[in-house]
Amino acid sequence: ASALDASSNTWSSATSVSAGTEFPFMARAGIRDGAAVITWIDTSIQTQESFVRASVLTNQGWTTPVSRVPAGLESLPDSTIDAAGNVTLTWSEYNGDPNQADFTEFTTYQAQFSATAGAWGAVTQLGTGEFTFALQANSAGDAIRLSFDGQNLYARYFADETNTWSERVAIGGSSYAGADDPSTPSLSMDESGNALVAWTQGSTLHIRQFDADTAT
Repeated sequence: ASALDASSNTWSSATSVSAGTEFPFMARAGIRDGAAVITWIDTSIQTQESFVRASVLTNQGWTTPVSRVPAGLESLPDSTIDAAGNVTLTWSEYNGDPNQADFTEFTTYQAQFSATAGAWGAVTQLGTGEFTFALQANSAGDAIRLSFDGQNLYARYFADETNTWSERVAIGGSSYAGADDPSTPSLSMDESGNALVAWTQGSTLHIRQFDADTAT
């Protein structure tokens, strides 16, 4: 990993965050107010398994990458980071035939990093029969997660104050607004927690808005 110092417009020297026998790819980085997180996927050449990893930049340097032994193939990692340096990481795990797309075999998980404790919490299950399409958060730590189950596009809201996710709500899809599956979704969120989702469905562009004040 390498960081850009805006005051001097210079890049830091590259730092090794993780090294081993796995092949890392799909690395993503997030930064807010000096706090940073990197997520990526390691693929084992020997076993053909894939593992989601994440590391957070603290005062002591990059943390040991979080990981777990998967039952299936881990993929689609995404993360958010708030102004205090707390991180929410989500990813999906596929337990079906890798040569087929059976959405009932997807399970989504999450793990949270506490900046105060300097450690990752337990991995918890977030949903089944779906995978994460997008994840966005504001500086307060509130977040919106989009997921897809093969037909419908769903949204869930995370309230940082209560550390809880809402029930998922169908916002679009082939069984909701037409015969075509939703694709190419885009998600944005402002500092008040209001969100806008846009996606295509066949030849039509759809948008939905989320009002943080009413949570709808």
